Amino acid sequence: MVGPNATVWITGASSGIGRALAHHLSREGRTIILSGRSRERLESCALECENAGAGTEVLPFDLSDASERENALAAMAGREIDALINNAGISQRARTVETDFVVDRRIMEIDYFAGVHLVKALLPGMVARGFGRIVAVSSMAGLIGAPLRSAYGAAKAAQIAFYSTLANELAGSGVSAHVVIAGFVRTEISRSALTGDGAPHGHMDAILSEGVDPERAAREITKGVERGRVRIRTGLTFKARQIFFFQRWFPRYLDRRLRQAARS
Repeated sequence: MVGPNATVWITGASSGIGRALAHHLSREGRTIILSGRSRERLESCALECENAGAGTEVLPFDLSDASERENALAAMAGREIDALINNAGISQRARTVETDFVVDRRIMEIDYFAGVHLVKALLPGMVARGFGRIVAVSSMAGLIGAPLRSAYGAAKAAQIAFYSTLANELAGSGVSAHVVIAGFVRTEISRSALTGDGAPHGHMDAILSEGVDPERAAREITKGVERGRVRIRTGLTFKARQIFFFQRWFPRYLDRRLRQAARS
């Protein structure tokens, strides 16, 4: 993904895919900047990365707060960031009709606008230096009409469109953009997903409990970046492969299955 002594900034680094990516990139003298809301969990991740040979910096902030993002960017002013991994995100578990608009806005702010904010702040410096890697972790929910995930799917679809377009615009500049289309990865995202009134869902989805481990996802993501893939798939359980297959070749059949799931 990046060479020795590079500086990598990872959001959502306290758990799941973000933490696994921090572990995976903690070698060859790299500096890993770890961001998320929990200082305690970030410091725990930092210790693990340092034991693996990386230098670390902990930069906690609330990604949903534009002023906190500005403060984090100010703290990074003048730094050469070689790779930005926009991994932080929050999901949803509620029907559209039951979801307060404030929840839609919060999900879009965290999953889409926050990452775009960081990209637009760091991108000019990367282009001027002629090198950089920008990675966003999205989801197959951005490609299908998954029930109970209207806001989440919309934010993930926006990610796929934005970073795919960015990749085409940056061709030949030395800076690359990549978007990860994740299937099922065994993380806590369903527990923290928002219900219609903004309360946490609090449960692990059965399909995620059977997902691939985050370490495997981290390996597949870094390999995809190294191979220059704009859209990188991971979390390819049997169920995820089925969904991708039907989404491409038999979308009407997939929609029927999703409608059945919505009624259950």
